[in-house]
Amino acid sequence: MKMIDRNEKKLSITRQAELLSLNRTSVYYKPAPVNEEEYLIKRIIDEIYASYPEYGYRRMTSILNKDYHIHINRKRTRRYMREMGIHGFEIVKYFM
Repeated sequence: MKMIDRNEKKLSITRQAELLSLNRTSVYYKPAPVNEEEYLIKRIIDEIYASYPEYGYRRMTSILNKDYHIHINRKRTRRYMREMGIHGFEIVKYFM
Protein backbone atom coordinates (compact mmCIF):
# COMPACT_ATOMS: atom_id res chain seq x y z
CA MET A 1 0.00 0.00 0.00
CA LYS A 2 2.18 2.77 -1.29
CA MET A 3 -0.53 5.42 -1.07
CA ILE A 4 -0.79 5.12 2.72
CA ASP A 5 1.76 7.03 4.76
CA ARG A 6 2.38 5.25 8.05
CA ASN A 7 4.25 8.25 9.47
CA GLU A 8 1.38 10.69 8.91
CA LYS A 9 0.45 12.40 12.19
CA LYS A 10 -2.78 14.11 11.10
CA LEU A 11 -4.52 11.10 9.52
CA SER A 12 -4.55 7.69 11.15
CA ILE A 13 -3.97 4.59 9.06
CA THR A 14 -7.61 3.67 9.61
CA ARG A 15 -8.77 7.01 8.21
CA GLN A 16 -6.36 6.84 5.26
CA ALA A 17 -7.62 3.36 4.38
CA GLU A 18 -11.20 4.57 4.69
CA LEU A 19 -10.54 7.49 2.31
CA LEU A 20 -9.02 5.10 -0.24
CA SER A 21 -11.94 2.65 0.16
CA LEU A 22 -9.62 -0.07 1.45
CA ASN A 23 -9.99 -2.45 4.34
CA ARG A 24 -7.60 -1.59 7.14
CA THR A 25 -6.43 -5.20 7.32
CA SER A 26 -5.28 -5.10 3.69
CA VAL A 27 -2.81 -2.38 4.68
CA TYR A 28 -1.07 -4.79 7.05
CA TYR A 29 -1.34 -7.87 4.82
CA LYS A 30 1.92 -9.70 4.04
CA PRO A 31 1.66 -12.62 1.61
CA ALA A 32 2.86 -15.97 2.89
CA PRO A 33 6.23 -17.11 1.53
CA VAL A 34 6.24 -19.83 -1.11
CA ASN A 35 6.56 -23.26 0.46
CA GLU A 36 9.30 -25.18 -1.37
CA GLU A 37 7.84 -28.58 -0.43
CA GLU A 38 4.46 -27.62 -1.88
CA TYR A 39 6.12 -26.37 -5.06
CA LEU A 40 8.06 -29.65 -5.44
CA ILE A 41 4.97 -31.81 -4.89
CA LYS A 42 2.92 -29.79 -7.38
CA ARG A 43 5.69 -30.13 -9.96
CA ILE A 44 5.75 -33.92 -9.50
CA ILE A 45 1.94 -34.07 -9.72
CA ASP A 46 2.13 -32.12 -12.98
CA GLU A 47 4.73 -34.55 -14.39
CA ILE A 48 2.57 -37.56 -13.46
CA TYR A 49 -0.53 -35.87 -14.89
CA ALA A 50 1.29 -35.17 -18.17
CA SER A 51 1.96 -38.91 -18.54
CA TYR A 52 -1.31 -40.21 -17.09
CA PRO A 53 -4.09 -37.59 -17.34
CA GLU A 54 -6.72 -40.16 -16.37
CA TYR A 55 -5.30 -40.58 -12.85
CA GLY A 56 -7.41 -39.08 -10.08
CA TYR A 57 -6.29 -37.90 -6.67
CA ARG A 58 -6.40 -41.38 -5.12
CA ARG A 59 -4.10 -43.01 -7.64
CA MET A 60 -1.92 -39.88 -7.71
CA THR A 61 -1.53 -40.12 -3.93
CA SER A 62 -0.62 -43.79 -4.22
CA ILE A 63 2.09 -43.04 -6.81
CA LEU A 64 3.50 -40.19 -4.72
CA ASN A 65 3.67 -42.44 -1.65
CA LYS A 66 5.08 -45.56 -3.31
CA ASP A 67 7.24 -44.35 -6.19
CA TYR A 68 8.43 -40.95 -4.95
CA HIS A 69 8.43 -41.74 -1.19
CA ILE A 70 6.49 -38.55 -0.50
CA HIS A 71 4.11 -39.31 2.35
CA ILE A 72 1.12 -37.16 1.57
CA ASN A 73 -2.54 -37.39 2.52
CA ARG A 74 -5.13 -37.90 -0.24
CA LYS A 75 -6.92 -34.72 0.85
CA ARG A 76 -3.77 -32.68 0.34
CA THR A 77 -3.23 -34.26 -3.08
CA ARG A 78 -6.81 -33.45 -3.99
CA ARG A 79 -6.41 -29.83 -2.84
CA TYR A 80 -3.20 -29.39 -4.86
CA MET A 81 -4.83 -30.87 -7.96
CA ARG A 82 -7.84 -28.60 -7.52
CA GLU A 83 -5.55 -25.55 -7.13
CA MET A 84 -3.74 -26.58 -10.31
CA GLY A 85 -7.03 -27.02 -12.16
CA ILE A 86 -6.48 -30.68 -13.01
CA HIS A 87 -8.58 -33.75 -12.35
CA GLY A 88 -8.67 -37.32 -13.55
CA PHE A 89 -11.28 -38.55 -15.93
CA GLU A 90 -12.93 -41.88 -16.47
CA ILE A 91 -12.15 -43.83 -19.61
CA VAL A 92 -15.39 -45.35 -20.84
CA LYS A 93 -15.14 -48.56 -22.82
CA TYR A 94 -17.98 -49.47 -25.11
CA PHE A 95 -18.73 -53.09 -25.86
CA MET A 96 -20.78 -53.96 -28.90
